[in-house]
Amino acid sequence: MQAVLSGGLVFLAVLAERYFGFRLGRRQWGGVLITAAGLAVIAVTGGSHTSTLRHYSLAALIAVECGVFALGAGLIRISMRGALGPSAQGLLLGVAAGVLFGVSDIALKYLTEALHGGVRGIISEWTLAAPAASVLSFYASARGLQLGPGVAVIAFTSGAANLPRSSAASSSSATRLGSERRP
Repeated sequence: MQAVLSGGLVFLAVLAERYFGFRLGRRQWGGVLITAAGLAVIAVTGGSHTSTLRHYSLAALIAVECGVFALGAGLIRISMRGALGPSAQGLLLGVAAGVLFGVSDIALKYLTEALHGGVRGIISEWTLAAPAASVLSFYASARGLQLGPGVAVIAFTSGAANLPRSSAASSSSATRLGSERRP
């Protein structure tokens, strides 16, 4: 998953430089190039992996996803108030975009795994969550890059994207651990 976040960092850095008018310094471009080189190494040495289907507690996962989705939507709403300066609004939108990217990622993973059971698996709670979080995160990210310092917004977005994944994993793992039988 960190490779996906790193790829997003490289992609957003190039977008910020080329299309949003931000200028990245030599050190920042150096970091982007090192990240891109690391991604290339992962791509070359990754090999094929079999998918291990994780069995999470669906109720815990839905509760965490709803809470994080509400957090992202709330951050977008707070950033729309005129009380904050443009830089703070951009950073706040970056965090909102990150958590919503994470929600979208988890929903898409669940839908992908559900497709193994046939087309009926795509009709679930996640069918609405995935596109809603994707659209909100895209617009929050774009607006955040317009308002705030580009590299900082990208860093906040990347860091915040880990929140839903780690929260979902810890809540579902705790549920899973508590339900295991002991010999």
